[in-house]
Amino acid sequence: MPRTVICHHCGEQLTISNDQDACSVVCSACRERVYVPQLIARPPTCLDPNAPQAVHFDSRPEPPPRIVSRTKRNKKWLRKFSIAVILLSLATMGFGTFGLWRLAGTDDFSSERDFFKVMPLPQFPSLDSPTRRLASGVQIYEVDTALINSPGPGKHMQFRIFMPHGVHPPRSLRCVLIPPSGSNLLSGAPLDRADYFDECLPFAEAGMAVVHYSLDGAARRDATDSTSKEGEQAAAYLAFMKAQAGIVNGRNAIEFVIQKLPQVNPKRIYVAGHGSAGTAALLLTSQDNRIRGCIALSPIVDVESYHASIDSRRSQRAFPSLRSFLKYTSPLHYPKDFQVPIFLFHARDDSAEQFGSTQQFARVLESLGVDTIFLSHLERGNSDSFKTYGIPQAVQWLKRIP
Repeated sequence: MPRTVICHHCGEQLTISNDQDACSVVCSACRERVYVPQLIARPPTCLDPNAPQAVHFDSRPEPPPRIVSRTKRNKKWLRKFSIAVILLSLATMGFGTFGLWRLAGTDDFSSERDFFKVMPLPQFPSLDSPTRRLASGVQIYEVDTALINSPGPGKHMQFRIFMPHGVHPPRSLRCVLIPPSGSNLLSGAPLDRADYFDECLPFAEAGMAVVHYSLDGAARRDATDSTSKEGEQAAAYLAFMKAQAGIVNGRNAIEFVIQKLPQVNPKRIYVAGHGSAGTAALLLTSQDNRIRGCIALSPIVDVESYHASIDSRRSQRAFPSLRSFLKYTSPLHYPKDFQVPIFLFHARDDSAEQFGSTQQFARVLESLGVDTIFLSHLERGNSDSFKTYGIPQAVQWLKRIP
């Protein structure tokens, strides 16, 4: 006689034939395995071995029915899938992306100031033949790390190397790192400006190696409609934030010099920049003690005040945690982090507010005992006085410091 078994997973009623001696069967509804009570033969109760044995059902209790709907099971798997996607996203972003997972909802970036040190380094290709040889004997090399690295903060960078004329023994050269100018301090910058020679060549012609390096988060300039521009600005800001406003890029530039330029003395690496690049130079100096001196020409030392007109509530979607990020990237707020000689230059015909901030910053550094030089210059009608006056003075200053 057929028996009836209730599936304790979904409640389905199953019919089992007597000749089916399996311990369990698969439910036709939910495809789960169901326990089946067995027909077992008990030992004979008499001594006569020929006496018929009584057959009984197994007295073990059947597990209580547990009805789980398909909807509930689907939700369970959906939760697991969502958690896996989040973990994968975090792994892709990198453990030290400066933010999006660590900074979400926070207004204090100070705890992240040393986090760039543990972020993974990219692989650096070796120098090939120089792409240009100038009449002065300076040779120029181009390096792109995007060719051999997966995406990530500081992984896709461009380097332009200026090597001075002559043959140089190991550890014989000073090296000046120069980030690109032209950033709005909410995004990075590529190496595509035509005037980079004016900022890099004077140091190379003075007998120093120069490494011009890109900053993560360069905004594309081909967006036409407002929606596309807003999206590009948001993407550039997030990439710039992940690279800690260029600190990660500067650290990678130092590592590139140490690994691939044996002619450079690792204890004579300096950084220089103009405008927004001067701000990046100051930030790198404050965070990496391998920098032995900093040249900042017309820098923006109070980025928070520089972008005070931005409505942080309206721009929250494009620029999350904007106010705290602007404070974090303002060198004026961290004068005690500077321990090496600083050269500051600011043209008097620049913004009065920015000139005053740089002058105040120089006074604060001097009061803390930092070896600081502050030069100003007024040459009406010449917006490039940093080239004609600031850089030549900086080159001579750099030759005098250890």
